[in-house]
Amino acid sequence: MLQLIHDYDLFKNDIEKFEESLTDLFEQPIKTIADFNSQHKILTHLDERICAYLSEAFTAPNNRYVKGYQSLLVDFTAPTISPADLKKWSDRLKFNIVERKNILIHFRKYILVSDLIKKDAAITAADRSNLSIEAIQHLLLEKLNELFDDSTYAIEHILWGNGIAMKRRSFDKELGDMLEAKNLIKMFFDKGNYVATITTTGAAYVEEMIKARIKLASETKAAKSETKNLNDLKEKLKTDLQKDIETTIDHLNLVIKKNSPISDDLISVSGRLGMVERQNIKGIISTSDFNLEQNRIRAALLQLINSLGEEDLLI
Repeated sequence: MLQLIHDYDLFKNDIEKFEESLTDLFEQPIKTIADFNSQHKILTHLDERICAYLSEAFTAPNNRYVKGYQSLLVDFTAPTISPADLKKWSDRLKFNIVERKNILIHFRKYILVSDLIKKDAAITAADRSNLSIEAIQHLLLEKLNELFDDSTYAIEHILWGNGIAMKRRSFDKELGDMLEAKNLIKMFFDKGNYVATITTTGAAYVEEMIKARIKLASETKAAKSETKNLNDLKEKLKTDLQKDIETTIDHLNLVIKKNSPISDDLISVSGRLGMVERQNIKGIISTSDFNLEQNRIRAALLQLINSLGEEDLLI
């Protein structure tokens, strides 16, 4: 997995300096052919510095960010420019400067929401390998909410930066379709990618989701402070299980030690849930078989809950 060598704040600061240099260059007037040639030379030098930086900032030199920036490097200098052509070439130069700045802004924002590229110590590729479809949707929504602005962002790029593999070629579109049907995002097809922006409804949904997560964590912490916390916790988990499998798994992930044997069982159950949900979406499993497998997963979770001991819990 591609990763930043240094921390994100340092990367962000360096990229913003390049953006400022491009802005300064854009604002310089071009009145003569000599001005044009001078600014083109400055831009070429900036391009070399930016490509070198993007190559050195990550664990893999020839990475997608280097290639993405290099795709803009089209040599548009004419052998000779007449005064009559100066405005045309000047406009083209300014357009190229804006393109370069915009792609750097996008790179910076993509990496902001890419947990694995930023080397978030609390998250590993294994944590993301068995997420259910619902959990992937929630993750995508949260990342788009962090990027809440007027721009659109490639769904595949966000998934990739967070360790979510494309289950099949149209996986990004299918995720987007489900979220757009609920008016949580707006999705478009642009330059070979399905890109999206979160709606205000989607942002409000994420806010409620985060509030529920904080409340759950608070309740869990409070429950564990009680002398009979294990029995109370089990009852709470069983109540959750009657309502929603995903909520139960989220709750268990909050309270179980990562090195507990039960944590491995939970990963397995979570993987089964993700697999059966994908089969249901693809239409390769009947409704009765889908319901049957969900009941089996509930039974497995109930057995797991009943087997919980104090030694399995985060204290």
